[in-house]
Amino acid sequence: MPETTPKTEPYPYIRVWGTYMGSYPYYIEDEKRRAAEDGAPPDAIYRTWIYEKDGSTAPGNYSEEEMQRYGIRKVWRRASQIERADTRHNVAQICDRLGIPRPAWEDGSHV
Repeated sequence: MPETTPKTEPYPYIRVWGTYMGSYPYYIEDEKRRAAEDGAPPDAIYRTWIYEKDGSTAPGNYSEEEMQRYGIRKVWRRASQIERADTRHNVAQICDRLGIPRPAWEDGSHV
């Protein structure tokens, strides 16, 4: 039986990803608040930092000053960008359980 989650919930895939990762509800809600503040895409799943020069992941959290100094920018990864088939399968199952539509994968494949 699906858990009750409103289908109009903002940033539903942050809840899905948080459930997948075993995050506490307060952390999921905080991430959703951050997504709204940042103007994240609707299918955002988590926030990360990358080096502008090559797009590789920058470890840790950074202040605006540090981001400028080291050439780092904040990005929101999207549910549609999940590449691993096993992760897509698990995310799709959680979506079904929560009553959230499955994401449309960027490569057009289906789980």
